[in-house]
Amino acid sequence: LPPEGAEPRHKKVMQVRELMKKLNPAAQVLVPGYDFDFGTADADVHGDSKQGKLGSAKFADFDIAQVMNTGKFNMEEAQMSAGWIQELENDLKAGGAGKGHTPETEEYGIGSFVWRTQAKDPRPFHPERLAKVLTGFGDLGPGGEMTPAAKEVLAKNVFVGVVRSKGQLWLAYGHSVPISIHTAGRQLELTPNRGSPFVAAIPEEEWTEDEQQGKEEAMEVGRWDEVNGFGDRASELVCIGVELTDERKQLITDALNGALLNDEEMKAGIEAFKSQSGKPGEDHPWKAYADPFFGGDGAAICWDLPGLEEDEEDEEEDA
Repeated sequence: LPPEGAEPRHKKVMQVRELMKKLNPAAQVLVPGYDFDFGTADADVHGDSKQGKLGSAKFADFDIAQVMNTGKFNMEEAQMSAGWIQELENDLKAGGAGKGHTPETEEYGIGSFVWRTQAKDPRPFHPERLAKVLTGFGDLGPGGEMTPAAKEVLAKNVFVGVVRSKGQLWLAYGHSVPISIHTAGRQLELTPNRGSPFVAAIPEEEWTEDEQQGKEEAMEVGRWDEVNGFGDRASELVCIGVELTDERKQLITDALNGALLNDEEMKAGIEAFKSQSGKPGEDHPWKAYADPFFGGDGAAICWDLPGLEEDEEDEEEDA
């Protein structure tokens, strides 16, 4: 559904019809989630409520007999379905060899793009500013022209139209541990990747061949920072969505760039790294940023190299 205040999508009816068309030839459609009462929906989709093709499953708890050996699939019927015939007719009219097929990327306006931190000026995210930006995932939002009302909706929910995304985030308090980000529909998942810390956070004398190779590959593509010693610390995000026009991609890019540390915050952090001796970042300003993602424990989880805390505790006990 569109976010509150959004204009109705101009393609909504077309999209519903296309969904119905794709469901029609299915022998069985199982909808995961909670138990649903489809009512007349079965007849609406299949034109015959007696077929009973629509079923539901409470997540993984369902009878396998609902989808295995149902005896409902009929090859002759499938080959004569309206969708197949239409595809063949369109192809023949266009000269054959698949020329009449309209790719889903074109038909439904599906596109993708990649955002990355700048290689020459890598910066981490300010956690609270980033939290305000990560909104709108899974919402289709307003379609058509970018009216003032549509722009207002997108300004507040820049990820409207993005249906899938995946990547890695460098948060200011994540000096050692990157954050994996994954979205599917409206579900957003952020996970500290403690099993694969930044290579630059690992003492070079402890590097494995894979980590040495990782540095070499990053340097080859200009993604290893030597100036401030950030190494491979960086963020990148791949987004797949609907109607991701250049203007909408720019909105996302500007929002993400705006959530990075500003010049003053970067200067304070870099000076702190240079002035601190012994354990880096003991009283570092980046470590003190509030954490909106992991119950306030972001710095405790992501600042130090995983395993370092246990080593220090063992040293204290030995002393």
